Amino acid sequence: SWINSFKRRYGFWRLNLQTGERQIKRNALWFAELTTSNGFSSDK
Repeated sequence: SWINSFKRRYGFWRLNLQTGERQIKRNALWFAELTTSNGFSSDK
């Protein structure tokens, strides 16, 4: 919810509120792999 937006960090990027620096999160890398392979693989 919007109330918890500063407590729980959702999304694919981590934002440092002091510096404005953005870092990619692990779930973004997972999602990128999922979309480029067009789905889940049965061997994992």
